[in-house]
Amino acid sequence: MDYSSLDNRQRNWWKIILLGAAVLVALGFFALVAVEVASREQKMREILDFAGQAENGQTLAGNPLLEQLLDQIPNGITTQSTTTEALFFNIVSSTIDNTIAAASSSISSSLEKSPARQKAEKIDRPYLGNINAQLVIVEFADFQCPVCQEEFSVIRTIANKYEQDILFIFRNYPVKGDDSMVLAQAGYCAQEQGKFWPFHDRLFLQQGNFNNEEEFNAIIKSSGLNLAKFNNCLKSLKYQPKVTEDIADALDLGARGTPTFYVNGKKLEGAVPLNTWEELIKLYKGIK
Repeated sequence: MDYSSLDNRQRNWWKIILLGAAVLVALGFFALVAVEVASREQKMREILDFAGQAENGQTLAGNPLLEQLLDQIPNGITTQSTTTEALFFNIVSSTIDNTIAAASSSISSSLEKSPARQKAEKIDRPYLGNINAQLVIVEFADFQCPVCQEEFSVIRTIANKYEQDILFIFRNYPVKGDDSMVLAQAGYCAQEQGKFWPFHDRLFLQQGNFNNEEEFNAIIKSSGLNLAKFNNCLKSLKYQPKVTEDIADALDLGARGTPTFYVNGKKLEGAVPLNTWEELIKLYKGIK
């Protein structure tokens, strides 16, 4: 008898049996997947049916899946409404809110400001508008700069008109001389008393028209400032380091003169017309 041929046939049978077992396992796995998919699709259809019932004003009470959802509410959670429908929508709303919050947090972390923007957009400086605005305009200016004087009324117009849409930050860049440095520090002394913007506006409106202490004191008083406190602040030179930091930041950011603007980090130099600012703001707002 040819035993070698018999052994070969036996080995082939084992291969067939193992292959069949593998096929059965695979079929069982796919069957389980199909059942799970069908179950999830059924739940999804029920949820969609709930939405349809709500739109048609029908009741949601008594639905088994809804009751299951209600059972999953942690102990201690209360709602203003006690109806089943209200509880259902509170659950759904809470889920949506949590999802949006997580997405917003993720987007926020991915949109961290660049080092250059962080350097420019220092919020301890005088500002106008919405602190949470997505569009941030920073101006480096000199109180003795004629072009800054020309631009200041334009900036005031857009800051008032779009106060909910923009954040405008004023930074000092005193490049015209020693008096510019003094006026930059004076601005921070005015900010200390909460009167920066009245003082800022009068300095530009009266630019070149105050040539002595008496005329300068008139601007201080008309801005609503306490003269004695203001003069003590100015004589102390307490804000000289802050102005020096403004200058250093302007130089690091590449500002060559005044006014220099940074719009979400993008540099604009010189006088910018009102219509250009409005087009730019509309662009950032997505208005065509």
